[in-house]
Amino acid sequence: SSTTGQGGYSSGLIYFYKVLSIIMKRPVWNYAVAVNLMITTLILLLPGISLSDEPALKPQSALFATVGGIEITQQVLDDAVNRRVRTTLFHGQPPADKLAALRKEVSSDLIDRTLLTQEAIKRGLVPNQEKIQQSIGRMNDYMKQRGHEYSNADKQQAKDFLRQEDLISQLREKVQEVATPDSSEIETFYKNNPQLFTEPEQIRLSVILLKVAPSSTKDVWAAARKEAADLLIQLNKGADFAAQAKLRSTDPSAEKGGDMGYLHKGMLAQSVERVVDKLEVGQVTEPIMVLEGIAIFKLTGRMAAVLRSFNSVNQRASELYRKQLRITAWQALKKKLRQENPAEYHQLVTKD
Repeated sequence: SSTTGQGGYSSGLIYFYKVLSIIMKRPVWNYAVAVNLMITTLILLLPGISLSDEPALKPQSALFATVGGIEITQQVLDDAVNRRVRTTLFHGQPPADKLAALRKEVSSDLIDRTLLTQEAIKRGLVPNQEKIQQSIGRMNDYMKQRGHEYSNADKQQAKDFLRQEDLISQLREKVQEVATPDSSEIETFYKNNPQLFTEPEQIRLSVILLKVAPSSTKDVWAAARKEAADLLIQLNKGADFAAQAKLRSTDPSAEKGGDMGYLHKGMLAQSVERVVDKLEVGQVTEPIMVLEGIAIFKLTGRMAAVLRSFNSVNQRASELYRKQLRITAWQALKKKLRQENPAEYHQLVTKD
């Protein structure tokens, strides 16, 4: 295999990113799903190695790192960081501390992908050329339909990426082949991870909502606050909450006396949840401004968290345990490769 530090990217790669979203393991009609699946992969594109037998491009920038005998250029790192910035929801240039953390994360990804590709080759894994050619063909068709054409350099980078991605995917499948755990192992996992099998605490609430359109004037909001304050005084004097909810509330629960049923933590707005968490059963909140207007809540019940029995979650525990084993095996391989092939850094990048 050849070694290269890929240089800059032409404008055609902007379309390349979109095309890869369609061609990697997803049919063209599932475009939205493909984009979501591929976006994190594309930010790691091309760690600076070529798996083709064609002449490699000569590196035109300083070296970032050497790992396992493979040179990765600073240009490759810069391009990967820039792509990660574009695919992360930053408004403009990210702050210096976040950019530094992003750079460290991307550099680590590049090192891992280089080592994983080498390991796949050592194990005799071979890229699925038929699948790759089909992907390239779909990519070319996509470009032609939009009146664009790839440069030879872009085509080579696309092939390199697809070959590398296929090798890493095959390697992951091999490494993550784990034996079916026995019942005692699964039960131990269940006992060591009770949080995974616990029904969270639930609270039962009732609400009286005085609806106010968000675009209403200050006077309208002020009138709603005064009405809520007067209503709270009546409730504290013993007025029936359910009756008042049926009479005044604009929430769909009004016909049930404001009863919202049992809710899990996280189902309410944080501003409401913080207040409700402090209530005892039977207590009501002060009027709270919510998106729909002004609301008063009453806590009518509380169910404690419950650990489900092992027999009732056996299947789920088995699935979660196998998933953990697969993740552990993959992480262990990456750690082993790092230890056996320490990276030599030529530029100032914080090491793991």
